[in-house]
Amino acid sequence: MNEGSAEHEHQGKAGHVGRLTAQDVSFRSQPVVLRTPLVLTALDLRDLVRRTRLESNWRVILFTNAPRCTWNDGASTMEMVPMPKSLEPFATDIFFLESDATDAAKKYPFYADGFAGVIYSKSTKPFYLQPRNKKLPDFYLYGQTIEPISLDVKGAFQLVCIRLYPFAVRILLDVDPKVLKDDCFDLRLVENVDTQGTLEKLRQTDDRSDLVDILAVYFKELLKHASNNADYRIKLATNLILKANGLMSIGEIRDILGVTERTLERHFLKEIGITAKQFAKVIQFSSAMKQMTEADYVKLTEIGYENGFADQSHFIRSFKRYTGKTPKEFQQELSV
Repeated sequence: MNEGSAEHEHQGKAGHVGRLTAQDVSFRSQPVVLRTPLVLTALDLRDLVRRTRLESNWRVILFTNAPRCTWNDGASTMEMVPMPKSLEPFATDIFFLESDATDAAKKYPFYADGFAGVIYSKSTKPFYLQPRNKKLPDFYLYGQTIEPISLDVKGAFQLVCIRLYPFAVRILLDVDPKVLKDDCFDLRLVENVDTQGTLEKLRQTDDRSDLVDILAVYFKELLKHASNNADYRIKLATNLILKANGLMSIGEIRDILGVTERTLERHFLKEIGITAKQFAKVIQFSSAMKQMTEADYVKLTEIGYENGFADQSHFIRSFKRYTGKTPKEFQQELSV
C-alpha cells in the first residue's frame, strides 16, 4: 500500500461474502480495503484465483496490466502491479499465492478456462495434483484443464503462476499440448535453456519482484528458441473464440480463416491440445461461471440463456462436466 493514499471500503451485505469484479478495480489506482470475506473469482479477476476464499493465513498478489491496486481484509492481501513487457505477448497474468500456516491443509481448485500456465512453488511439503494424487515438481507447465482438478498442499508455501495464452505452449516450449491436458510437465525436461540454473535462482529468493524478474529472463531464453513454424491461424481462432465468449460457430471461424472444418480441428488440436469445438465449449462455460460470481445476483436460467445454452438441462450438464457440481450447488457454496 502506498503511503498517504486513500482507502476505499468494499462493504458487503451482512452475512454475505463480498465479491469484487474486474470492473470494481480496473481504473482504481488507490488501495482497496475489504471489510468482508472475499471470493476471488476466476474471470472477474482475470481467471486467476479459482474461486478460493482467502483465509486468515493466505495472501494473493496479482501481476497484470492493470493499475497498481491492493486489497486487504485485515488478514489477506492482494496486490495488482504491472507485468513485465517481455511477457505480455504470451502471458495474461502473474499471481502469487502464499500461506504461513505450518500445519494447515489447503485445496486449490482449478476449473476449465482455456488457458495454460507455468507454476513455480516453494513449500515445506510437496504439492499434489488431485484426484490423481500426483506429486508435483516445483517448476512445471500445466495445460488445458478439462476435468475439475485441485492442487493440494499442507504447510507453509509460496506459489507463483504465469498464466499463458493457449497458443504459447507450442510456440515457446515446443511441448505437445495434447499430452498436457489435465496434466503437468516438469520444466527441467525442456531442452536448449538452463532451467536448472533458473530454478536455483528462484530458490535463493522470496522477493516477489525478484522472482518475476528471474521468470521474465527465463521466458526471454525460451523466446530465443521459440518455434518459427507456429500456426498463427490458430492464434487468431483462439482470439476469436475468446472474444465471442465461446459463442462463435466453428463454421464462422472456418470461413474467416479460409480452411475446411477438418483442417481447423486438426491444427487446433495440434497447437492447443483440444479441438476448436472443445475450446469453444470451455470458454462458454467459463463465461457463464463468471456471471455466477459477479456482485449482482442473476437467475441461473438467465445465465444459461445469455451464454448460449439451448436450455437449462444443457447448462446444468455442461457446468457439472467441468466442475463436478450443478450450478445451484456451486452458487450455494458461494453464498455460505
